[in-house]
Amino acid sequence: MSLLKLSPLLVTLLLMRTAAQPQESGCDKEPKISPYIVTGTTAEELENSILSNGPVDEQGVRRYAYTAWKVSWSWPFDTEGKPEFEKSTLTCNVNIMIPKWDPPSNVDTQLRKRWEQLSAAILSHEMNHANKALERAPRIIDNIKAAREANPNFAWDDANRVGFMTLRTIRDLDRSYDLKTKHGKLEGISTQVLFGK
Repeated sequence: MSLLKLSPLLVTLLLMRTAAQPQESGCDKEPKISPYIVTGTTAEELENSILSNGPVDEQGVRRYAYTAWKVSWSWPFDTEGKPEFEKSTLTCNVNIMIPKWDPPSNVDTQLRKRWEQLSAAILSHEMNHANKALERAPRIIDNIKAAREANPNFAWDDANRVGFMTLRTIRDLDRSYDLKTKHGKLEGISTQVLFGK
């Protein structure tokens, strides 16, 4: 997706996020942004379009936006078939699904401004979710290596258990963040913004 099609505030947020990203973690350097199309010329039409077309989360609830991440890890085996945990690697991909509206030329200027305000709040909230995965997922490898050093009988199922415990921590942080912000409502994520409320 071209950054030129995003508002200047959204571009700034994305660039700030990219600059803070570690370079050699095994995770993407930045999340993939996947827009879904929103249509309309009034606040009501935009609200209906978001509520009808927004992504569905892991509980089956339609949202204004959603951040999905996939993390995997692996290690090679030596010539005797033993895992070489010290050579473990990680892959982490993050995808943010956000609404995209190309307003017709005759749309009210205030509605455009309110859309930009809502869009910035949505992207900021979803970037916080993305950061949790991108910053914490690399700890899986560190945790596996540390556990291996502490236990000479450490096996592949132990390593996977360590990895899944780290993933659970990230999911718990995501859920806690959504509870704390009421899924972003306390950060300005509400279609009521489109109505000037």
